[in-house]
Amino acid sequence: MIALTWFACGSGGGAPAPEPASDRAWLRVEGQSLALDGAEVLPWSALEADPTDEVQPALVTALEGASPRPVWFELPADTPFWKLRKLVGSAKEAEHPVAGLAVSGQREQGVSWLAPSRYGLAGTCSEPVAVKGVEPLVTLSIQSGADGAWVVATATFLPVTEKGPVDGYEDACLAVPPCEELFPEGPLREACVVGEAKGAERRVELGGEHGCVLPIARQPEQVDVWRTDLVEVSQRLGLQDRPLLVVMPEARIRLDALVAVMGGLTAAGARAPVGSTMLVEGNDGPPVCTATVRDRASFDAAGARWLGGRRHREETAQE
Repeated sequence: MIALTWFACGSGGGAPAPEPASDRAWLRVEGQSLALDGAEVLPWSALEADPTDEVQPALVTALEGASPRPVWFELPADTPFWKLRKLVGSAKEAEHPVAGLAVSGQREQGVSWLAPSRYGLAGTCSEPVAVKGVEPLVTLSIQSGADGAWVVATATFLPVTEKGPVDGYEDACLAVPPCEELFPEGPLREACVVGEAKGAERRVELGGEHGCVLPIARQPEQVDVWRTDLVEVSQRLGLQDRPLLVVMPEARIRLDALVAVMGGLTAAGARAPVGSTMLVEGNDGPPVCTATVRDRASFDAAGARWLGGRRHREETAQE
């Protein structure tokens, strides 16, 4: 028996925010208050309590009394992600679709909040599952520390089955065809053969031309360059063609940093979903800029090596 469920990797970013219209509402900070289309609904300070909560009950009640229109958030640049997460959760609890977010005074640079991408979560299997290919799950982790803020980009390879990309299967559950059946002649078949002979890592770090995906922002205003820099990096890596992509901020990451990352991905033609789970505080510090996957060709080859590596492990187990 195969146990298979489906997992949504986040809510995504899309086109820049349009001006307000009758079919949408703006929830924004005005003075010391949180206001819905100009009408105060809650003191801004009311969100300070319980940073790990996903909803603010008083805000849910206030929103339930308003007409259920798509909501855009316009918030101060230094709004931490844990507070944004509480606003998003409250709006959804009150059955208001979340449409997008923007930094206060920068609505023209707002980013949309779209439907999540999905992939399967598997359990056990009674027989091997046929594998058709490989799909990377790309994660952009926004982190911070004494040195400032930075982004770590990684990809975890998932096998593609008849039902699409699936995570959770042990290698024994995967029936991977020979490399010559998976890839035509060329670099990807060669990479697959290398993986079959030597094995390969499932998770790889992604970087730009110089090994890091983005420069460290040592001051808050330096995140502005992320939006433009990420366009080039995303296009080099081909992120616009990767359906499984998620942005994962730490709890204290500022809104302007998050919007810069989402905006850069969007401008590159990529999806920019934001994970519903906050990263645990604490990290290994800024990246050391040693990523070897720096363009589409090396990215695709890494996936082919991993897929070939599943055959390497099958053959090792049979010996």
